[in-house]
Amino acid sequence: MQGVSPPIGADDLDLVRGVLCAYCWRDEATLVPTSAVAIHHELRRRNRDFGAVDALNILSMSRDVQRLEHGYWLPTPTHLVGGRGVVIVASGFPTSDLRTRHGNLIRRGNISRYVDDLEAMVNRPQPIIRSADWLQFPTSTVKWLRNYVREAKFGSEFRSEGIEVFRHWKAPSRSRWSLLANALERNEKYVLARYAGPQAGSRYVVLNLLRGTVRGVHELPPDQETLVRIMCGLRASSDDPQSLTITVMPDSMIKVCAGLLPPPERQLLDCLGSVRERSSRGAIEALLPASARTEVRELFDALGYLTEGNGR
Repeated sequence: MQGVSPPIGADDLDLVRGVLCAYCWRDEATLVPTSAVAIHHELRRRNRDFGAVDALNILSMSRDVQRLEHGYWLPTPTHLVGGRGVVIVASGFPTSDLRTRHGNLIRRGNISRYVDDLEAMVNRPQPIIRSADWLQFPTSTVKWLRNYVREAKFGSEFRSEGIEVFRHWKAPSRSRWSLLANALERNEKYVLARYAGPQAGSRYVVLNLLRGTVRGVHELPPDQETLVRIMCGLRASSDDPQSLTITVMPDSMIKVCAGLLPPPERQLLDCLGSVRERSSRGAIEALLPASARTEVRELFDALGYLTEGNGR
């Protein structure tokens, strides 16, 4: 029976940053890639029983380290992300080194480090990168959806047996999947649909509708981001947009409750705080620093959410 790796905490991530820097920096001007195997052996030598590759993958998500070919890694240069309230300090250096270089106001989030007050930061790196550029997500999901369907290639081959349509409009039913006939009755122009494919699981398509008939079919690529972003864009373009609730919490924190979230935007929340699933339909709850409120609002505004709660 294989053992299960223990959870990886902020101290563990800092240890991996420190080991990676110690192995990669030969002197102040020479940076040499280091293998995950070498880091694994160093962790074992220190009696730290967690997966080196798992920790490196987490740090790669926050852009603190760079993945190279053949299992080699490099720490990334320090750079700043955000600028509206909270600012993420992405860096391969451990937190103690960052505080020595840039001041003690640097805090640790779930994965990333951040500052609440950029002006108080010492030796501030330049430039500051926008979150959307850093994680490569659009600043408007509605505009992204319009461009996507305009550039998509729609074929004419279509079968209606067993197909379900994603209900992005208001209806008495709680289910988000509906019969195709309901979309045709509403005279929708584009809908997301799914049907059973030759392999296990569902295949997803976008249907172009015209006067109650299916005019064209576009099959989606098998990636989660495109699927979820289309769902968000359709909801935002309809009479039933998703809602975001921001609640002010003790200890300078906010609680964020939201629905569907594409992977890059979810990644930003994971970097700053703890995020958990609220339901099997993709709803999330996140506990984040209060200084992230403006950044969070802008992120969800771009997804077409309506904001509620006392932390608006």
